[in-house]
Amino acid sequence: MILDLPDPLSLQLNRFYTLEFFREVRDILLPQGIICFATVGAENYISHDRASFLSAIYNSLQSVFKNILVIPRERNIFIASDGSLTSDIALLIAARGIQTDYVYEHYLRERTTKERLALLKGSLSEDVPVNRDFHPRTYSYKIHVWLGMFQERFTLPLIIGALLLTIYFLRLGIMGKVLFSTGFVASSLEVIILLVYQILFGSVYTGIGIIIAAFMFGLVVGSYMEKRMERISTKSIMKIEIGIIIYLPSFSSSFYG
Repeated sequence: MILDLPDPLSLQLNRFYTLEFFREVRDILLPQGIICFATVGAENYISHDRASFLSAIYNSLQSVFKNILVIPRERNIFIASDGSLTSDIALLIAARGIQTDYVYEHYLRERTTKERLALLKGSLSEDVPVNRDFHPRTYSYKIHVWLGMFQERFTLPLIIGALLLTIYFLRLGIMGKVLFSTGFVASSLEVIILLVYQILFGSVYTGIGIIIAAFMFGLVVGSYMEKRMERISTKSIMKIEIGIIIYLPSFSSSFYG
């Protein structure tokens, strides 16, 4: 099986680099079957974030297949199988009499030198957790690699924004705090549900209309009920807040069962 996909720069693509996906691949492969795919690599230097990215993929494969081989260069080629594997590709091509037009023996041998293989192997860490559908490690590490290319530091702007938001929240009255937190949680929950849908089904566009319509329906029902009631007590709003607080961890824990 050959995967011709970009690196996992989205949750949709991350689904094809997870432990769950590799298990599904193993179930449909023959006993000596092979899965092969490539990710963006580095010639001579592997940063910490890139090493963590490669380690997450490697450890995920290692949890499913008996043998894993990584061919380094500008694109790292991952090969995994329950059968035997070898990095001497030039020898295999010659032994089987395969005629090639663009790839020659010296090119293949230079790509799989002991030094290059040792550099890549030494950068991999067993301590990096495996990549899973609801623990998208490779997606996170890939974002870190991408941000590291620009040498930007977002910590200070995020801290300033959080402080300003906190000050604004503290200046609100009790009703303002309740309404603010309810709206913030509802908006956040909508985004989370969209991301979860993308993880489970790949494309979010097929269900985004139904998800947003469900939220709009809830707003309509809430507005209608509010108009029918002469006055909403603080106690009633606090009950709604408590219900949301109880619902959120229950909703999140349902994905890790």
